[in-house]
Amino acid sequence: MSLTFPIDAKLKDGSPVQLVLADNQDIEPLRRLYRVIVEEGTSYPHDRFPDQDDFMDYWIRGKSTVAAYMPDRAHAAGMVGAFYLKPNWPGRARQVANAGFIVAPDWRNKG
Repeated sequence: MSLTFPIDAKLKDGSPVQLVLADNQDIEPLRRLYRVIVEEGTSYPHDRFPDQDDFMDYWIRGKSTVAAYMPDRAHAAGMVGAFYLKPNWPGRARQVANAGFIVAPDWRNKG
């Protein structure tokens, strides 16, 4: 199955979101949101916010990263959330994926 981005969708509460395959323009909004998540200290195991290189390894390099904005990336004040998928292992186990996701505090529990 192949997806074509951007994807316009709605949350369970009816709020519109746009999903985009993350690229260079999404790195800084993703870093800002990730900083909020790390500073909350409740979901990711970091004892400090990762430097740029570690951040890129964790969220971008070797992964498919999808960012969610409302209503769209070009006009959004901030990122609503993001997730990444990466292969669990090369070769035959490649179809088994690992994932990570984050949701901005104001957008949690909206489905």
